[in-house]
Formats: sequence, C-alpha cells, structure tokens
Amino acid sequence: MTLKETNGPISTIRERCRICYACVRNCPTKAIGIFEDCAEIITHRCIGCGKCVQSCSQNAKVIIDATKETEDHLHSNDPTVAVLGCSFAAFFHDLHPERMVTALKQLGFDEVLEAPPRRADLWRISQSYRRQLWPAPPVKPLPNHRRPGRTPLSPTVEVSGPGVSPMIAIGRFIKASRGSRVRVVYISSCIGGKFEVTAEPVAGAIDTVLTYSELKVMLKTPEN
Repeated sequence: MTLKETNGPISTIRERCRICYACVRNCPTKAIGIFEDCAEIITHRCIGCGKCVQSCSQNAKVIIDATKETEDHLHSNDPTVAVLGCSFAAFFHDLHPERMVTALKQLGFDEVLEAPPRRADLWRISQSYRRQLWPAPPVKPLPNHRRPGRTPLSPTVEVSGPGVSPMIAIGRFIKASRGSRVRVVYISSCIGGKFEVTAEPVAGAIDTVLTYSELKVMLKTPEN
C-alpha cells in the first residue's frame, strides 16, 4: 500500500484511486487536484474537514494515523497529558467517564483532563474577549486584525494569543503550568485539529491530535 506523500492530515492510497472525481467535487476548498495517476491533496488548501474521506467509494483517502506517535510519547521519559474533547461521551457512550480516565492511565498517560481545563481560566479569557469585542463606546469600529484565512477575535488573551482555537489555548495553558517537557495529546472527533497543530504560529502547543476512532483502536489492542 503506497501513500501519496502529504504534510496534511489526509493522504491518498495510490493503488485504490480510480480518479472518479468524487473527492474533487465534494472538497469545499478545492484542495484536490489530479496529478499523474491519482487525485492528490493540495496541502496548503486543505482544512482537514474529511469530506473527501467520506465521499471516496474506493477508500483511497485515509486520515493519517497518530497512534504510533502517541505510543512514542507514552513510552518516552516525558510526562504525557491526555486532553479529552468535550464530545467524548457521545462517541464512547457505553464507557463511564471514570472508566475512560482509568483506561487512559492504563495506556500510560500521566494525567487526563477534559477540555476546558478550568472554568476560572475560561471566565478570564471570556472577559478579555468581551473587552476586545465591545469597547466603549459600543459604536466604535473594531480594528482590523485580519490575516489570510482567519480573523483573530482577541489579540491580548494571555494563554490563547491572537485568534487561536480552544485546543491551542488549552495546550499552551498546560505547558505554561506544567513545564515545557510535558507532552499534550488532544483527543477529539475533529480531524481538522491534525492539520491545525502543524501551522507554524501555533507549533508546539499540542504534540499530537488523536481521533476517537484511533483511541478506540488503542484501547482494544491486546497489550492494553
């Protein structure tokens, strides 16, 4: 099985691609082109939405697996923290939250947190957003901080920085409070996070993004 090289969260299995254009038609950002013998991801356009994976009848589009990378963190000498996305209970509906924490610690995680980490910090961040979005007088136009592809909400939030996602903010918060050696694995349903963490402005905040499906595989392996 030969994967088409990519720096994003989705890759193509050459042998399976039949160039049927299903992925091309369904991509909302026109991030797929026909190159040589297969439909290839155009990395700088990809947002990691996964629509090409869902629409490919040949299963030629695959999400880059992060289980090996996660296992490397768990077997290293650095402390590793798991951050569970708030939707984990919907995917693991048959697993009580306390049992989930136990299972993650049995995998080797030193600490298990649920996003968001602390309500007090979220309250502080929300107040900063409020001050930026509703300055006095309320009719005063907001300064334009627009960058290509996104508009930062608040340029002064302490741990979140200019316009970063809650995932990145949480990663920075953990590393700021627990030290730079800690490894942070964010577990979520969104594969877009795999793409986001590779962006240079937020690099290092999250070490690995693991999907619920990947975690399910890890929990079912015999050695665990």
